[in-house]
Amino acid sequence: MDKFKYKEFYRRKLPHHQLGESPLVISLRLNFTLPKHIIQALNQQRREYLDAQKKVSAEDLEDFKKEYHKARFEYYDKCLGKFKGSPINLMEPQYLNVITNSLHFLHQVKYFLISYCVMPNHVHILLKPMLIEGDDENEETYCSLSSILHSFKTFTSGKFRYLPNYVKPFWHHECYDHRVRDEKEFIYQLRYIKNNPVEAKLVKKSEDWPGLYVCDFDDLDRF
Repeated sequence: MDKFKYKEFYRRKLPHHQLGESPLVISLRLNFTLPKHIIQALNQQRREYLDAQKKVSAEDLEDFKKEYHKARFEYYDKCLGKFKGSPINLMEPQYLNVITNSLHFLHQVKYFLISYCVMPNHVHILLKPMLIEGDDENEETYCSLSSILHSFKTFTSGKFRYLPNYVKPFWHHECYDHRVRDEKEFIYQLRYIKNNPVEAKLVKKSEDWPGLYVCDFDDLDRF
C-alpha cells in the first residue's frame, strides 16, 4: 500500500487522524533528546491517565481522551518552549528562511496554509488539506498528512544537511497532529499558535515574532 495515500487514521507511536478537508494542526520538533525529568513527567502523566480512564463511563470516554491529549500536548509544548539545550536554533536565518519558503511553496499545491509559528526548536502549522487527483481516472482525494510531512521534511532536511550541527534525522520521527472539529476549536488553535512565542517569553506581542504567519481570511473563505 502507498504509505502516502490518504487515510483517515493510522498509528505510529502516536495516533494520527485526518478527515477530508478538516483543518489540521501539526507540531513537529527537532530530533533531540528531551531532559530526563520531562520524559519522566510525561510517563507519569500517562500512567495516571490510564488508571483514571478505567473509571470513566463509555459515554464520557471520548471527551476524556480528548482533554487528556490536549493537556499532554500543551505541557509538552511548554517544555519545548523552555528547553534551551538544542545545538540548532530554527530562528537563525539559514533555517527560518528555508522552513517558511517550504511551507509557502506547498500552499495551494497540497494544502491551504492558514498559519504557522516557527519556534527555536519546533514548528506549529495550521493548514487545510487540498483535493488532489487520485490513482483512478477522474478520482479526487485529499492530500494526506503523511505526504505533506514527507515533502516538508525531505526538502528542509536536504537544505540543512550542509549546515553546521546537522544531525540525521533532522526532524523527530513523530509529530503531534490534531483535527480541528469546529469553529470554536479553530479559533482556539489559531490563538494558541499566535501566542506561542509570548507564552515562551520570547516577545511581548505575537506580532513582533518573525517566525509567525497568519493568512488572509478572505482567501481562506474562497478556498
